[in-house]
Amino acid sequence: MRISHSTPAESSRWQKLIIIHLDLLLIFIIAVIIRIIFLSLSLNQIGYDGLMYASPDAKLYVNMGKSLVNGTNSFEHGFFIFGPGFAYFLASFFKLFGKGLFPYILFQIIVSGMSCLLIYRLCMELTDSYRISILSAILAVISYTSITLSIVILSDTVYMFVFLLSLIYLVRGLRKMRWRYFIICGFFAGLAGLIRSIGQFWPLMILLMGIPYYHFQYRRLKSGAKMKTVVFRLVTAAIIATLIMSFWVIRNYRVHDIPALASAGVMGAAKVAALSLEKIENRPMAEIRREWITEYTGHPESTAVSLEESFHIEIDKTRETFFKHPGPMLRRYIGLTWDNLNATNFYHRILLPQCQFLLKLEHKINHYDLNFLNFWISLTGMVVLIIRRQFRVLIILGGVYIYYALLIGFNPWQGSRVFFPGQIAWTMLISIVLVNLYDFLKKYLARRYS
Repeated sequence: MRISHSTPAESSRWQKLIIIHLDLLLIFIIAVIIRIIFLSLSLNQIGYDGLMYASPDAKLYVNMGKSLVNGTNSFEHGFFIFGPGFAYFLASFFKLFGKGLFPYILFQIIVSGMSCLLIYRLCMELTDSYRISILSAILAVISYTSITLSIVILSDTVYMFVFLLSLIYLVRGLRKMRWRYFIICGFFAGLAGLIRSIGQFWPLMILLMGIPYYHFQYRRLKSGAKMKTVVFRLVTAAIIATLIMSFWVIRNYRVHDIPALASAGVMGAAKVAALSLEKIENRPMAEIRREWITEYTGHPESTAVSLEESFHIEIDKTRETFFKHPGPMLRRYIGLTWDNLNATNFYHRILLPQCQFLLKLEHKINHYDLNFLNFWISLTGMVVLIIRRQFRVLIILGGVYIYYALLIGFNPWQGSRVFFPGQIAWTMLISIVLVNLYDFLKKYLARRYS
């Protein structure tokens, strides 16, 4: 009988793998426990009904999901505003596990915990650094925005999970140049766009990030596939994502005569236009938007218009306002982008209304401008990557950060929720700064006291 003996090197490698997997399991368990504790505190303060419908969007999503299960499809305006992905996801869950909302929240908590592990996986793909990756996962675990969104029935948590899968397979595809990774990347990117329309432009980013990423990888390795081969595979991934989303665009064109994935983007741009006019004309935004409708209908008292009419009114008035007042509108957009980029999480006001400590803490954070730390440390992380010539990491993290930063200026008054997907980038950028700072101080102190 032949007995195989592992070498010391193999034993050491297996020990490291076991330790890493135990660390990840512990991180997942802690993430879930923190979110369950937050859930129990919220239930104690606002009750089951208050939690289930903590947001108007949550109530609409739930009703959309239930209408699909019942076969009534009575919430067409919700599908037109948000797109179909999350409602169909809820409907599938309700079909399998019943229409109770509490089991879904527990499921979403698990998804939130798994997203922390995906952030670790993505960071390992990018940096190959255990320290940076594990610290990124820990920051995701304790992210207050992530914790609060995990117990509210909104699309954010599921979108984050699916988008992370797309991003991981993009990086893996670029590193290993295997077809299946690009196909999987395109599939998850398209699925993410259906879940939240904020992802509808991501196929373009696959190209804008993938090409320079591979360029720097090719320069480093001095070998690999030809650039035209890489471009072809990236284009394939982008086309797959676009095709998946396009079926709903075609459906909206047939139903509403509007070739759009969702109307949320146009609604956001219309808000920016109305807010710009509010300052220029010194009158309330609601009055301005009401005037848009009465101008369209031709009746001062008539404010009832269809979904399609509302869409056309808003896109026409947004375009008209931009051409008349491009400067004020751009300033308003930049101002909203900056506000949302540095906004604190306010969902605790709804979920834990009796917890005055959190409200006082939020006021202190805003008073002392501590809410800007995230941005400045993230920016420092990008500078560190440039100094260390880690351009591939910079392209991916900078691309994710900039993509979502450019889109959040169309969504006023949503706090840190609107930049939640940017957590993928900032957790890693902050971790890069902290690890490099630790290494610098360690070397500095060693030299000083040696």
